[in-house]
Amino acid sequence: MWPHLGRKIFVANWKMNGSLAFAEAYGTFLYEQRATIPQGACAIVCPPAPYLKAFCDAIQGVAFLGIQNIAAASKGAFTGEISANMAKDIGCCYGLVGHSERRHLYRESDAVVLEKMRRITEAGLAPILCVGETEEQREGGRMEEALYQQLCHVSSLGCIPGLIVAYEPVWAIGTGKTPTRANIQKACRVIHDILEAQEMHDVPFLYGGSVTAANAQDFLSLKEVQGVLVGGASVKADEFLAIIQHLDKIS
Repeated sequence: MWPHLGRKIFVANWKMNGSLAFAEAYGTFLYEQRATIPQGACAIVCPPAPYLKAFCDAIQGVAFLGIQNIAAASKGAFTGEISANMAKDIGCCYGLVGHSERRHLYRESDAVVLEKMRRITEAGLAPILCVGETEEQREGGRMEEALYQQLCHVSSLGCIPGLIVAYEPVWAIGTGKTPTRANIQKACRVIHDILEAQEMHDVPFLYGGSVTAANAQDFLSLKEVQGVLVGGASVKADEFLAIIQHLDKIS
């Protein structure tokens, strides 16, 4: 059984930030503050790959480990790549895939994203699949089309145990802009309908995009949202903890 099932999900994506000392201190902080983490919360932290083991050792099981990126191949002559099985070996339970920065900076196509999901699933990890529209697509009224394109072939992978989908409108990532509650609810309904049409049921949805301790409660209070994917704000351990603690404020 996946640890996130039936719980609110909080994912920290440090991106390319931190150091060995930072990873150890962050993990130690969360471990020492474990009594303040609501029981209904599932914290998943995705440090840069070189610091996964150090963070895992420091956290001592209080949070779960995720990897930010894995190769589309399972092994072979792919210099610099990290396989999903390698991530599993060092304690990862989750694999982030399809993040907008990977799609846009590294030109990862939907086909590549699907292959990465395949590798993640084969290794026994749960994929956290990121989807979302650009500002151009949003302004052109093509949000539904963009989400459909990113999700319509997911069922081709067959059963995907533990799948989580994170809605992260590209125009809201790192910009300080956030969609309205109605925007997020509409996007979640679209995602739900696309997945249901593929007979993929009860998939938890996260919201990601400029999530902070100041606005997290607004997202978490939406019934369509089962958690948040936190980028920049997650680099500060105390702010990530404060975001998790908002769970206690939701009735």
